[in-house]
Amino acid sequence: MKSKQTEKAEQFTFNWKKDSRVGSPQRVFRAVRDSVEDLGYDFVEVRGPDDEEDTEELRLKKSPISDTATFKEKVRGEKVLSKGRHKGYLITGIVLTVLGAVLILVAVANGEIAGVGGIVPLILGIIFLAISSRVSKAFLVATVEGEAYKAMAKMSEREQELDVVADVRLSVKGRIGIFRGGTEMGHETAPDLDQKIIEADFAEMCKKVEEVLPAGVTKAKTGS
Repeated sequence: MKSKQTEKAEQFTFNWKKDSRVGSPQRVFRAVRDSVEDLGYDFVEVRGPDDEEDTEELRLKKSPISDTATFKEKVRGEKVLSKGRHKGYLITGIVLTVLGAVLILVAVANGEIAGVGGIVPLILGIIFLAISSRVSKAFLVATVEGEAYKAMAKMSEREQELDVVADVRLSVKGRIGIFRGGTEMGHETAPDLDQKIIEADFAEMCKKVEEVLPAGVTKAKTGS
């Protein structure tokens, strides 16, 4: 499943970043995928910035610099936290829908085929019924990006061999969205319980992916 909403349009509540040097960026990417899945999120998007298809592996792209390659993959997951109904919208929708249907039937019975008088309340009723349904969703977006290159690994006093290392930036973002009738309502606040769930999921996600990073991380940033 693909999300039509772009990340640029989203306002993330939680943000976390770390830079590190690793021997296997693929292992970091797999840990990110596993963490999203372990937390019960559905994959909405697992891809690089210029790819049309999802990916299950981190892909290296050749760099103009000799013996180096770059990579950038994104894992996006979403989870339904709660569902509910707005009683005011629901009652209004039912009343308008019934009123519109009655007006149309009366108009047809009187020979007014168009039934114009009932169309407007009927349409409004359907709209109110649609937006009366509330769905609260949590979103986690993790990005693995950096550069891989060959470095000399010392084996003994006289022997050396080439080894692959990568400078990786790992970022995790999280937020909640409230949807009515399939449309996100930016002005609505999520229930307190849902807020606690996304906070716990975000903290656990950061903890899980940090465990695969070696000691000596160069930079870290956590905040809202």
